[in-house]
Amino acid sequence: DVILKKVAPETKIEAVTVDGQPGYWLEGAHFFSYLDRAGDMQSEQVRLAGNVLLWERGTRTLRLEADISKEEALRIAASLD
Repeated sequence: DVILKKVAPETKIEAVTVDGQPGYWLEGAHFFSYLDRAGDMQSEQVRLAGNVLLWERGTRTLRLEADISKEEALRIAASLD
């Protein structure tokens, strides 16, 4: 299960599809929390280098952060093996 919560009004979260799988496009200030393999909550702090594409591939959560458009991020993500 995925839980997303906006903490700043300017932050945008959009559900997207990455190579047929669900993902999320984030614009603006954000942080990312997840359950690790031991079931403990972990958090990544805000990074302002660029927008972020999050998606899952198998049991891994992948993150692409760059100063690129959503369309370019989706193209790059879909090209990964």
